[in-house]
Amino acid sequence: DGIDIDWEYPTSNAAGISSSPDDTKNFTLLMRDIRKAIGPKKLLTLATVASGEYIDFQAILPYIDFVNIMSYDMGNAP
Repeated sequence: DGIDIDWEYPTSNAAGISSSPDDTKNFTLLMRDIRKAIGPKKLLTLATVASGEYIDFQAILPYIDFVNIMSYDMGNAP
């Protein structure tokens, strides 16, 4: 049991989604607050792109249990 977060574009205006330069920091704070709310016995996982451009992985590591890398972009596959 737990929560899986799938925030596609933090700090990016991709797909016309509103964003803020503070989203990277705010995402870390969100992970902290969710962890505090659900406690240590529930899973907190994250589905994200492999790039560290949008998420400060070092900062969120204390709060999450697993990172699921969204590696299904096959746009340039042979």
